[in-house]
Amino acid sequence: MQSNGTFRKAVDSIISFAKDTYLNILSREESKTIKSVMEAFGKDKEDYRAIGTFLVFTAEEKESLSNSEYRKVTREVDDVAIGRYEQADFTHYNNTIISHLFHQIKKSYYICKQNHL
Repeated sequence: MQSNGTFRKAVDSIISFAKDTYLNILSREESKTIKSVMEAFGKDKEDYRAIGTFLVFTAEEKESLSNSEYRKVTREVDDVAIGRYEQADFTHYNNTIISHLFHQIKKSYYICKQNHL
């Protein structure tokens, strides 16, 4: 069953993320895997949060997590459940556009300045 493999991959992603002391947020692939499990078994954010809690519980059962690892993972999985990771992608997209526009305006300013306009 495909969802069984995805479930295992999500649990393994949670463990890997928890154990990596240098990561503060889930990767795009990890968050998508976790979200796909939530969407496969739930229908709304409340269900997603419950499924996220179960995923973290399963990860904790598979490999013991320290208190700080558990808190870190719980916070990020909850963020996936409530949609903050999708918003983060949108924010990054907007920041990219704003950065591009800023550089275009800056370039136009220097051209005008050179031409004494």
